[in-house]
Amino acid sequence: MEEKRMAVEGLAARGLSERAGCELVGISRSGYRYRCAEDEDDSLEKRLARISREHPRAGYRMAWAHLRREGERVNHKRVWRLWKEMGLCQPRRRRRR
Repeated sequence: MEEKRMAVEGLAARGLSERAGCELVGISRSGYRYRCAEDEDDSLEKRLARISREHPRAGYRMAWAHLRREGERVNHKRVWRLWKEMGLCQPRRRRRR
């Protein structure tokens, strides 16, 4: 896919439109423009790790609120998924008897 993307960029540099380049190479325009979200997850993981170091008892909701206050528009479900994958979940507090 990346080779086709680069081919379209090469054609565009020579003056061909994006639409014509995609048609010529045989790739959809939406596929040409698509960028994988995993790249964004890497930077988000670093920021979540930083938040968890600064606030060890914080959960994903507090981390999500931190990100929102910093101006990051991120879905809380995505934060939860990354938080779990990184193993940052704290053990649940046991009820006192």
